[in-house]
Amino acid sequence: MLYFLATNIEYLKGNFKESVKILTSIPNECLVYNECGESSTVMFYNDMGVLHQAMGKPNLACHYFQSALKEDLKYTKNDSDKDSSELFTVGGSKHHELVYNLGIALLHAGKPNQAFDCLIVAVRRYHRNSRLWMRLAECCIMVHKQSNESDFDIQQKQKEMVVEVLGSNEKQKIVLTTNLSKDKKYITDSQSYAVPVPSLEFALLCLRNASLLIPSDTASPPVPLFLIPGVTPPAPPPSPSLSPSSPLSLDGIQTLRNSILVASAYVALCLGDYILALEYSKDLLDQPKMSGVHKLLAHLYAAEALVLLDRISEAIEYLNPEHVKDLSFHLPGDGDKASQESLIKTSPPPKWFPNILASAHAVMQYNIAVAKTIRGQLDQAASLLKQVWQNRGSACKVPAHMIMLVIYIELQLGHTDIARNLIRQYSFQHRISG
Repeated sequence: MLYFLATNIEYLKGNFKESVKILTSIPNECLVYNECGESSTVMFYNDMGVLHQAMGKPNLACHYFQSALKEDLKYTKNDSDKDSSELFTVGGSKHHELVYNLGIALLHAGKPNQAFDCLIVAVRRYHRNSRLWMRLAECCIMVHKQSNESDFDIQQKQKEMVVEVLGSNEKQKIVLTTNLSKDKKYITDSQSYAVPVPSLEFALLCLRNASLLIPSDTASPPVPLFLIPGVTPPAPPPSPSLSPSSPLSLDGIQTLRNSILVASAYVALCLGDYILALEYSKDLLDQPKMSGVHKLLAHLYAAEALVLLDRISEAIEYLNPEHVKDLSFHLPGDGDKASQESLIKTSPPPKWFPNILASAHAVMQYNIAVAKTIRGQLDQAASLLKQVWQNRGSACKVPAHMIMLVIYIELQLGHTDIARNLIRQYSFQHRISG
């Protein structure tokens, strides 16, 4: 027990390598299943998984959590094979806690389908955990779209721009792709929202549950002002629980609420409910505190919903780059510094793209150009795109869709020679003759 306590202290300090060193120094003969129904072996593998998850190594974390599950199953099976067991050993299995940990690690490892299978098991026991419902929704979203980095890979998109070249010389015709994006298309069918599969419909249900179960940010539940003598007041409803995950600070609750709102806006957009997406985005922007990345997404989702609702002027107002000052993950202000520092130390490194402010601003300006193009202001859109392209730095990545938009605008303006030169420049030279 001393080894485990020392390991936990170093973990809370953020000294993960020292924590692993202490943990691996436990003699093998000490890793046993004791008479109280607790397994040191299960604890060892689980702690190793938590440490590697905190170090940003989710695949190794999955390996250790799977080992812990195997050990837990082995000891549980041994107990069940016995004719009788002591009462205090009943319920000694840590299956659901371990499945929860494995699901979180799989989600960070970019394996949303497997993560969903684990977390859907964990939610049967921890159905009042708001954060768990949020994680299930994240699995569904990641199945729909793994990442947006590919949308900024101009070199790769160049290869996909030209579908076919017909003819040769003066009679040559170039067939461009109709869609550079590889996003999965939403198919309207009779899928039930209640079916536990990693779909966007189920994600919306998970997000509603998560929203309803957010822990209270008040210090204590309200106390009735008047009590009638002889009448027992009704018992308050059970408060939402975050077990088996760690408790949240006030700032943590605010961040969870913001995460639920931004995910709800994205899912509503994907499902074609633009009014609901706009409501979620506005609700997020009305929150007293939010991180820089949440503010960026709230403006982008609100603008997209407004464009799809044919409210272009309002959309452009949301796309002003001045609205986004940073891409921070933490809430502004001092807040609960101790809780924030502890959270940062014991969480895996965040993955976010675009990862610099210049790229985020380029995305917003590109979307302004799209809105202006829809409105027919082609000259203004072209000028803005040219400005974004010229002002980008070496580290600034811009959406690959910019090239296709510029080509479209030049064709609409009747500048076919410019469009042809752009196609030659941003596609395989050998596929198009001079």
